Amino acid sequence: MAYGIKMWNSTGEVTYSSEDVTWNLLASVVAPENSGATWTVDATGFSDFIITRQMIDEVRPDQQSYIHTVNYLGNSSTLTAAAPSSSYTQRTLITLLGK
Repeated sequence: MAYGIKMWNSTGEVTYSSEDVTWNLLASVVAPENSGATWTVDATGFSDFIITRQMIDEVRPDQQSYIHTVNYLGNSSTLTAAAPSSSYTQRTLITLLGK
């Protein structure tokens, strides 16, 4: 039996399916709560990237919660996570895939 993974964007379109193409895991990092972070990720030889984000901590119903904004600049090998709020940004699991 084979298993795979599918990822959808906010409009419900499949952006990745392991049935169609193989992507490589380049990085899996955790951005800290309420602040930004930067990592160096060498992606030599890769030209296409997918970034996924997931809140790690429990979201409290009495508090607004935000997730980091993430950007990868392949020419400088820099993965950056920016916190949209200095008080309500949750820890974020960031996954960078490349092909």
